[in-house]
Amino acid sequence: MYRRKILSIAIISTLAFANSQALALEPLNSSESSVERSNRIIGGSTAPAEKWPFMAALVSKGYNGGKGQFCGASFIGSRYVLTAAHCLDATLGEDIELIIGQQNLSAASSEQRLSVRKVYIHEGYVDAALGNDIAILELSEAYDGHAVMLAESNLRDELAAGQALTVMGWGDQDPTDEFKKATQLQQVNVELIDQQVCKNVPAQGYDKITENAFCAGVVQGGKDSCQGDSGGPIVVSDNGQYKQLGIVSWGDGCAEKGKYGVYANVSYYADWIANKTKGLSYDQHVYEGIVSPGIQSATLTYRNNTESELLLSNFATTSSAQIVHNTCEQPLAIGAECQVTTSYSLLGSGDFSYDVTMNSNQGIGQVKSTVHYQSYPLADPFISDWIMGQVPNQQLSVFSQGIEWDFSAKGIMSGTLEKDQSSGIAISGIAKGQVALDMSVSSEEEFDELKVFVNGRLELSVSGEQEGTVSFVLPREKNAVELVYVKDGLGSEGADRGFLNAIRYSSSLILPSAESSSSGSSSGGSLGWLSLFALLGFVRRKH
Repeated sequence: MYRRKILSIAIISTLAFANSQALALEPLNSSESSVERSNRIIGGSTAPAEKWPFMAALVSKGYNGGKGQFCGASFIGSRYVLTAAHCLDATLGEDIELIIGQQNLSAASSEQRLSVRKVYIHEGYVDAALGNDIAILELSEAYDGHAVMLAESNLRDELAAGQALTVMGWGDQDPTDEFKKATQLQQVNVELIDQQVCKNVPAQGYDKITENAFCAGVVQGGKDSCQGDSGGPIVVSDNGQYKQLGIVSWGDGCAEKGKYGVYANVSYYADWIANKTKGLSYDQHVYEGIVSPGIQSATLTYRNNTESELLLSNFATTSSAQIVHNTCEQPLAIGAECQVTTSYSLLGSGDFSYDVTMNSNQGIGQVKSTVHYQSYPLADPFISDWIMGQVPNQQLSVFSQGIEWDFSAKGIMSGTLEKDQSSGIAISGIAKGQVALDMSVSSEEEFDELKVFVNGRLELSVSGEQEGTVSFVLPREKNAVELVYVKDGLGSEGADRGFLNAIRYSSSLILPSAESSSSGSSSGGSLGWLSLFALLGFVRRKH
């Protein structure tokens, strides 16, 4: 997209020199010491310990708190946490963990994690500038902690421009293109901006802001939330009690004069939040991964976390999917689960999805679940054998996307492409752990790219003349890794291919240590030691 500085950051990989003998590994419980510390969010200060006990950090599974935090959130009671939708695109509960009520993410206590059972993204969310940038996480167990009070449905409209607000997070503390991340929670006081002034900001997206969002900042700039603060709360003191008025969403730059941070309006979403926290636990999205064409099945689970019996009825499917088994036809007791199994015929290659809808009592209404598949033909058996030899003792499936990969002098490589073609290899079924890929690319820089996807999510894109080792955490019980070389419609340079020379797998959920790495440029033919970040959802724009 066109956004500048992103408001959420997920550390996704570490690249090593091509001649590195081995990856330096860091245990999950190690402390964070490499981050340059400052006393600011942007223009703010370190939050006092225990000041914001409801404040939560979203952390990528397999990382320590300091390195793995990529978004903020707020505990809103029982088993529910509020955050931004753009933090969770294509994310399952098993991909992330939560740290609640810890001011210092490098402290040992921050390694006390809470697991996530379900993810609920607003049904109208497309991207942050269009609104509906709100989501709820359902914890695996109820949490006995201090919950933030949410703004009532009328509170936002009753506040005047200039009202003092406080926003907090562990994100970027530098308004320039440099990134300085905090491990101690930062806070900053800003002001509520008049809605029309907000809409008149001369930057892309502000004119589309509606009543489901608002702006906050200061006219002269210098105080703001920024990259990595997404999903966190902005609060207002109302009759001596802090209430969450909004959720950090997006903005143009960070702390720039005449530009403001944009926040999802919690008051506007009061009914949506109430509905999602009534206690029906369900699969809003089911990602079945990469499969071969043919008949495929998926199972949806519904759990009653309410305080009375649930009645689920009128189950239906779309796109010729069929319900083949349903244990939800009887009343669902408190604490009980039921399941619905569907069958679907995948014809051809590509991305497929279908919906399963049903109705629930207790004012919950209609609930929709979407099942997602990627379907591709199996790869050449010799290519598959090479990959399975690299990752032995696992039940893997290897698929081909577009033009097939072939053997190279060191391993395998993407196929010969014409303009606007792609060549991909997909490995499905890799067990939980960590995978390191020795890879290289020889292409027209910034135009023809080698892309790496983990569990359907773009994690890395490289072009030009580069080689190195990239390592990814695999958080799910079964994971998929895809390498896709994409050629545009213009010229060619170099070998015009992506290369995979070796694969190494570890069952440990640990990552290379940033402390043991050294900085290096990628212009000299090596990817170098470099921490990369997933650009999730909307960014603070950089042109």
